[in-house]
Amino acid sequence: MPKKTKKKDLPIAVTLHVPTSGLADSGARSATVTGALREPSSVDAGRYDLIPPEALAAAACAPVPANRNEAELWLANALAVGQLSGIASFIAYLVASELGGWHRIAVHYARGALKYADRNWEKGLETGRTVSSLYRHLDKAKRGLVDEDHWAAAAWNAIAIYDHTRRLQLGRLPRELDTYGVLARRGS
Repeated sequence: MPKKTKKKDLPIAVTLHVPTSGLADSGARSATVTGALREPSSVDAGRYDLIPPEALAAAACAPVPANRNEAELWLANALAVGQLSGIASFIAYLVASELGGWHRIAVHYARGALKYADRNWEKGLETGRTVSSLYRHLDKAKRGLVDEDHWAAAAWNAIAIYDHTRRLQLGRLPRELDTYGVLARRGS
């Protein structure tokens, strides 16, 4: 007679009873420190948790430019004077008109977390390089290049500029990162 296996000796995925719920299910599980189970996320699911809530809230409340030209004008004016509301409106335009929601941005955050680390960018990036990257991705997106998701990358850079401008103004990032002159443009 074969030896009986105790339930506690079986892997979690085997002992777990998953009711027919109509929810997508890979069958894989990961446990939190408290023992709660979750299905592990894939990169394609995105990392919404990495998008700064202040940028989400600002974009949700910002007026949305009527078209791409107006959005770019608002961005240029906002960058010229270090104005957060114009940057938020540009983000709102990208989310509403070019990206169809936040998902592609969340996927961009997930890919960045794999490449660098979760929240690596929050340590602080030079504003000049971030502005340059934003415009480079905008240019590639408008030309229809598909080697990567340039609209999502442009949005990611706009969010980083929004976040860094806010934190520079509050004194939460070192002034040396302000290579674009955000503080000088605001008279800070």
